[in-house]
This record gives sequence, C-alpha cells and structure tokens, in this order.
Amino acid sequence: MKFLKLAGIVSIAIVIILGSFFSLLFNRYFYSYEFEKQNIALFSGFSNSQYSSYAGQIVHNFFSEKPLYITDMEGNTIEGFFSQREITHMYDVKNVMQMALFILFALFIVSFILILLLRDRRVLFQRAAVGTLIFVLFISTAIVVNFDFTFTLFHKILFRNDFWLLPENAVLIRMFPVSFFADFALFWGAIVAVVSASIIFLNIWFGRIFRNKTHLLFL
Repeated sequence: MKFLKLAGIVSIAIVIILGSFFSLLFNRYFYSYEFEKQNIALFSGFSNSQYSSYAGQIVHNFFSEKPLYITDMEGNTIEGFFSQREITHMYDVKNVMQMALFILFALFIVSFILILLLRDRRVLFQRAAVGTLIFVLFISTAIVVNFDFTFTLFHKILFRNDFWLLPENAVLIRMFPVSFFADFALFWGAIVAVVSASIIFLNIWFGRIFRNKTHLLFL
C-alpha cells in the first residue's frame, strides 16, 4: 500500500509538471510576448504574425509524423528555411516531446486509477503539490545561479549528439535565443507553482469543510 501511495504522489506530481509544460508550449500569447521582449524582429527579420506562425508550425510538427517544413502566410513551403543540422536537431527534439507526451498520458491514467483505489486522496494531492513546489524551487535556483550551465546540462542529458550546438546565425537561434528558454523555464515554474498552491489551498479548504460537517453530525 505504501508503494501505491508513493506511485500516486509521484504520478500526480509529474502530471502537474508536464501538464504545465505543454500548456505553456502551446500558448501563442507567450510567443508574442517573447517576440517583443527579446526584440526577435531585429535578429530574425520576421514580423510578429510571421514569428507566431512559424513557431506554431514548429511546435505542432513535434506531434506530427510529417517532416519539418515551414510555410509562409500564403501556405507556400519556404525552401531552405532551416539548415540540415537544424532539421536533425528538431527531429531529436520531436522524439523527446513525443516521449514526454506519452509519459503525461500514461501517468494521468495511472494517477486516475490510483486515486480511485486509494482512500487518502487528499494526502496524495497534498504531497504531490508540495513535491512540485520543491521542483519549482530547484528550477528557480538553477536559473538564478547559472542558467547557461543548467541549459547546457539539460541538453547533454536529453541528447546523445551535438546537433543542438548551432551557429549563432542559425534560424533557430535567432528565433529562440537562450534568454527565451530562461523565460520559458520561469513561466513554466510559475504555472506549476500556481497549480500546486491552488491544490494545497483547496485541499485545506475542503478539509475544513469536512471537519465542520463531521463536527455538526456529532452535536
């Protein structure tokens, strides 16, 4: 039973973390915000609408079996948009993204089953939320202390080649500078923190309501 509780806590925590990640990944307003903040127009030559379109195509290709290609605003394929090295790296990223999505769905099902089986549901959510807050603290500390080191380590762990080392004039670098990923990590952490804090608050609130009702029953 203790193993099932631990599995439930870990599963719920990972669902919160990955769910928050994908909610930000598909958020087009985040890309528009970063376009202005990072002054991407200066480095890429793209307009805001072009950037949003191209970024959206890249993200959606992660979950498609089609090869990566970019179309312009009229729907015509832009030849040579990415170099072969960039395309190879994006293929590696696609594999990571698809694996992460599979883990999210698999653990969502596991979490749902364990929530039905176990009685201490509030304890599961409470401990999972606390665990995700610790994750946020860890990520925030890594970003503040040395984001460049964390960013490099992250790539070395996920990728078994050096295709992620792109030249400064690469389209991907001009579209998504390192500071873009620093912001992504901070926003991701903020979403996780809000979700986790909400779970803890609701858990405490429902716990008080339950205790009050129980107390009234014995009056």
